[in-house]
Amino acid sequence: MEKEQDLQQQKNSDATNEPVANVEGQTGETPASENGSATLAPDAGPSPNEPQQRFLRLAADFANYKRRSENERADIADWARRDFALALLPILDDFGLMIEYETTHPERLAEGAKLIRQKMMDLLIRHGLEKIEALNQPYDYAAHEAVLSQPVQDVALDHIVLSVMQEGYRFKGKVLRPSKVIVGQASAGSASSSASTDSAAESAGGSANSADGSAVSDSSPAASETMEPN
Repeated sequence: MEKEQDLQQQKNSDATNEPVANVEGQTGETPASENGSATLAPDAGPSPNEPQQRFLRLAADFANYKRRSENERADIADWARRDFALALLPILDDFGLMIEYETTHPERLAEGAKLIRQKMMDLLIRHGLEKIEALNQPYDYAAHEAVLSQPVQDVALDHIVLSVMQEGYRFKGKVLRPSKVIVGQASAGSASSSASTDSAAESAGGSANSADGSAVSDSSPAASETMEPN
Protein backbone atom coordinates (compact mmCIF):
# COMPACT_ATOMS: atom_id res chain seq x y z
CA MET A 1 0.00 0.00 0.00
CA GLU A 2 2.73 2.40 0.88
CA LYS A 3 4.45 1.74 -2.47
CA GLU A 4 1.23 2.49 -4.38
CA GLN A 5 0.77 5.77 -2.46
CA ASP A 6 4.36 6.77 -3.28
CA LEU A 7 3.82 6.06 -6.99
CA GLN A 8 0.59 8.07 -6.99
CA GLN A 9 2.27 11.07 -5.34
CA GLN A 10 5.14 10.93 -7.85
CA LYS A 11 2.67 11.00 -10.77
CA ASN A 12 0.83 13.97 -9.28
CA SER A 13 4.07 15.92 -8.82
CA ASP A 14 5.11 15.22 -12.44
CA ALA A 15 1.72 16.38 -13.67
CA THR A 16 1.97 19.67 -11.75
CA ASN A 17 5.53 20.41 -12.94
CA GLU A 18 4.87 20.01 -16.70
CA PRO A 19 2.50 23.04 -17.18
CA VAL A 20 4.86 25.27 -15.24
CA ALA A 21 7.67 24.45 -17.67
CA ASN A 22 5.42 25.21 -20.65
CA VAL A 23 4.37 28.54 -19.18
CA GLU A 24 7.97 29.53 -18.66
CA GLY A 25 8.71 28.62 -22.26
CA GLN A 26 5.79 30.80 -23.51
CA THR A 27 6.87 33.94 -21.64
CA GLY A 28 9.65 34.61 -24.15
CA GLU A 29 12.06 35.68 -21.43
CA THR A 30 15.74 35.48 -22.26
CA PRO A 31 17.23 32.51 -20.48
CA ALA A 32 19.89 33.33 -17.99
CA SER A 33 23.39 32.06 -18.40
CA GLU A 34 25.12 29.93 -15.87
CA ASN A 35 26.71 32.94 -14.12
CA GLY A 36 23.29 34.63 -13.83
CA SER A 37 23.72 37.39 -16.50
CA ALA A 38 21.16 37.80 -19.31
CA THR A 39 22.21 36.89 -22.86
CA LEU A 40 21.59 39.84 -25.37
CA ALA A 41 20.28 39.23 -28.90
CA PRO A 42 22.64 40.24 -31.77
CA ASP A 43 22.11 43.72 -33.46
CA ALA A 44 19.91 43.43 -36.56
CA GLY A 45 21.55 46.52 -38.34
CA PRO A 46 19.83 49.44 -40.20
CA SER A 47 16.36 48.98 -41.61
CA PRO A 48 16.14 48.54 -45.41
CA ASN A 49 13.45 51.25 -45.50
CA GLU A 50 15.63 53.87 -43.79
CA PRO A 51 16.97 55.51 -47.05
CA GLN A 52 13.45 55.90 -48.38
CA GLN A 53 12.24 57.39 -45.12
CA ARG A 54 15.17 59.81 -45.12
CA PHE A 55 14.36 60.84 -48.69
CA LEU A 56 10.72 61.45 -47.78
CA ARG A 57 11.77 63.63 -44.83
CA LEU A 58 14.09 65.69 -47.06
CA ALA A 59 11.36 66.09 -49.69
CA ALA A 60 8.93 67.30 -47.04
CA ASP A 61 11.50 69.79 -45.68
CA PHE A 62 12.17 71.14 -49.19
CA ALA A 63 8.43 71.51 -49.88
CA ASN A 64 8.03 73.49 -46.66
CA TYR A 65 11.02 75.70 -47.54
CA LYS A 66 9.64 76.36 -51.03
CA ARG A 67 6.24 77.29 -49.65
CA ARG A 68 7.79 79.68 -47.10
CA SER A 69 9.93 81.32 -49.82
CA GLU A 70 6.92 81.83 -52.09
CA ASN A 71 4.96 83.36 -49.23
CA GLU A 72 7.84 85.73 -48.42
CA ARG A 73 8.15 86.83 -52.06
CA ALA A 74 4.40 87.42 -52.22
CA ASP A 75 4.56 89.53 -49.05
CA ILE A 76 7.44 91.61 -50.47
CA ALA A 77 5.53 92.18 -53.72
CA ASP A 78 2.41 93.19 -51.78
CA TRP A 79 4.40 95.73 -49.76
CA ALA A 80 5.94 97.18 -52.94
CA ARG A 81 2.49 97.57 -54.52
CA ARG A 82 1.25 99.13 -51.32
CA ASP A 83 4.00 101.76 -51.37
CA PHE A 84 3.30 102.56 -55.02
CA ALA A 85 -0.44 102.88 -54.39
CA LEU A 86 0.29 105.16 -51.45
CA ALA A 87 2.44 107.37 -53.70
CA LEU A 88 -0.40 107.59 -56.26
CA LEU A 89 -2.93 108.93 -53.76
CA PRO A 90 -1.83 112.62 -54.06
CA ILE A 91 -2.21 112.38 -57.84
CA LEU A 92 -5.68 110.91 -57.35
CA ASP A 93 -6.51 113.87 -55.13
CA ASP A 94 -5.33 116.23 -57.87
CA PHE A 95 -7.67 114.56 -60.34
CA GLY A 96 -10.53 115.19 -57.93
CA LEU A 97 -9.61 118.87 -57.70
CA MET A 98 -9.40 119.11 -61.48
CA ILE A 99 -12.92 117.74 -61.81
CA GLU A 100 -14.13 120.37 -59.35
CA TYR A 101 -12.39 123.11 -61.36
CA GLU A 102 -14.25 121.94 -64.47
CA THR A 103 -17.34 123.92 -63.41
CA THR A 104 -15.71 126.86 -61.62
CA HIS A 105 -12.55 127.44 -63.71
CA PRO A 106 -12.89 125.61 -67.04
CA GLU A 107 -10.12 127.70 -68.60
CA ARG A 108 -7.57 126.20 -66.21
CA LEU A 109 -8.54 122.60 -66.95
CA ALA A 110 -5.80 121.99 -69.55
CA GLU A 111 -3.17 123.53 -67.31
CA GLY A 112 -4.20 121.29 -64.41
CA ALA A 113 -4.07 118.20 -66.63
CA LYS A 114 -0.52 119.08 -67.70
CA LEU A 115 0.58 119.54 -64.09
CA ILE A 116 -0.93 116.22 -63.05
CA ARG A 117 0.72 114.44 -65.97
CA GLN A 118 4.11 115.91 -65.05
CA LYS A 119 3.59 114.93 -61.42
CA MET A 120 2.81 111.34 -62.40
CA MET A 121 5.79 111.24 -64.75
CA ASP A 122 8.10 112.40 -61.95
CA LEU A 123 6.72 109.67 -59.69
CA LEU A 124 7.32 106.97 -62.30
CA ILE A 125 10.85 108.24 -62.95
CA ARG A 126 11.62 107.97 -59.22
CA HIS A 127 10.49 104.34 -59.36
CA GLY A 128 12.83 103.52 -62.28
CA LEU A 129 10.90 104.49 -65.42
CA GLU A 130 12.83 106.10 -68.28
CA LYS A 131 11.55 107.53 -71.55
CA ILE A 132 13.09 106.19 -74.77
CA GLU A 133 14.35 108.97 -77.02
CA ALA A 134 13.32 108.06 -80.57
CA LEU A 135 12.63 111.17 -82.67
CA ASN A 136 15.38 111.91 -85.24
CA GLN A 137 17.36 108.96 -83.89
CA PRO A 138 18.64 105.97 -85.89
CA TYR A 139 16.20 103.09 -85.85
CA ASP A 140 16.96 100.68 -82.99
CA TYR A 141 15.51 97.19 -83.34
CA ALA A 142 15.67 96.63 -79.56
CA ALA A 143 13.90 99.85 -78.50
CA HIS A 144 11.75 100.86 -81.50
CA GLU A 145 8.83 99.24 -83.29
CA ALA A 146 8.37 100.40 -86.87
CA VAL A 147 4.69 101.01 -87.63
CA LEU A 148 5.21 102.58 -91.07
CA SER A 149 8.06 103.31 -93.44
CA GLN A 150 8.02 106.62 -95.30
CA PRO A 151 9.98 107.11 -98.55
CA VAL A 152 12.53 109.92 -98.36
CA GLN A 153 14.64 111.61 -101.03
CA ASP A 154 17.51 112.41 -98.71
CA VAL A 155 19.73 109.39 -98.16
CA ALA A 156 20.79 110.80 -94.78
CA LEU A 157 17.24 110.15 -93.50
CA ASP A 158 17.37 106.46 -94.38
CA HIS A 159 16.51 104.35 -91.30
CA ILE A 160 15.95 107.51 -89.24
CA VAL A 161 12.87 107.90 -87.01
CA LEU A 162 10.74 110.62 -88.60
CA SER A 163 7.77 110.53 -86.23
CA VAL A 164 6.75 108.88 -82.94
CA MET A 165 3.27 107.38 -82.81
CA GLN A 166 3.54 106.11 -79.22
CA GLU A 167 6.21 106.81 -76.63
CA GLY A 168 8.30 103.92 -75.35
CA TYR A 169 9.79 103.45 -71.90
CA ARG A 170 12.50 101.51 -70.08
CA PHE A 171 12.22 100.22 -66.52
CA LYS A 172 15.45 99.76 -64.57
CA GLY A 173 17.42 99.84 -67.83
CA LYS A 174 15.29 97.22 -69.61
CA VAL A 175 12.75 97.93 -72.35
CA LEU A 176 9.28 97.99 -70.83
CA ARG A 177 7.49 99.09 -73.99
CA PRO A 178 9.12 99.90 -77.36
CA SER A 179 8.41 103.16 -79.12
CA LYS A 180 6.05 102.91 -82.11
CA VAL A 181 7.65 105.00 -84.83
CA ILE A 182 7.61 105.91 -88.52
CA VAL A 183 10.97 105.24 -90.17
CA GLY A 184 12.42 106.89 -93.25
CA GLN A 185 13.36 104.63 -96.14
CA ALA A 186 15.44 105.87 -99.05
CA SER A 187 14.22 104.68 -102.44
CA ALA A 188 16.50 103.19 -105.07
CA GLY A 189 16.03 106.26 -107.27
CA SER A 190 17.13 108.64 -104.56
CA ALA A 191 20.17 106.51 -103.83
CA SER A 192 21.16 106.40 -107.50
CA SER A 193 20.53 110.11 -107.92
CA SER A 194 22.64 110.80 -104.86
CA ALA A 195 25.42 108.64 -106.27
CA SER A 196 25.20 110.37 -109.65
CA THR A 197 25.24 113.76 -107.94
CA ASP A 198 28.35 112.81 -106.01
CA SER A 199 30.05 111.51 -109.16
CA ALA A 200 29.08 114.65 -111.06
CA ALA A 201 30.51 116.80 -108.30
CA GLU A 202 33.71 114.79 -108.35
CA SER A 203 33.99 115.05 -112.14
CA ALA A 204 33.30 118.77 -111.99
CA GLY A 205 36.02 119.19 -109.42
CA GLY A 206 38.42 117.17 -111.56
CA SER A 207 37.68 119.20 -114.70
CA ALA A 208 38.15 122.41 -112.76
CA ASN A 209 41.51 121.19 -111.52
CA SER A 210 42.56 120.20 -115.06
CA ALA A 211 41.47 123.59 -116.40
CA ASP A 212 43.55 125.33 -113.77
CA GLY A 213 46.51 123.18 -114.67
CA SER A 214 46.18 123.92 -118.41
CA ALA A 215 45.88 127.61 -117.69
CA VAL A 216 49.08 127.52 -115.73
CA SER A 217 50.86 125.60 -118.49
CA ASP A 218 49.61 128.08 -121.14
CA SER A 219 50.82 131.03 -119.18
CA SER A 220 54.31 129.58 -118.72
CA PRO A 221 55.54 130.09 -122.37
CA ALA A 222 54.19 133.64 -122.34
CA ALA A 223 56.17 134.39 -119.25
CA SER A 224 59.30 132.90 -120.76
CA GLU A 225 58.83 134.95 -123.97
CA THR A 226 58.51 138.18 -122.07
CA MET A 227 61.67 137.46 -120.18
CA GLU A 228 63.76 136.76 -123.32
CA PRO A 229 64.39 140.40 -124.39
CA ASN A 230 65.90 141.17 -121.06
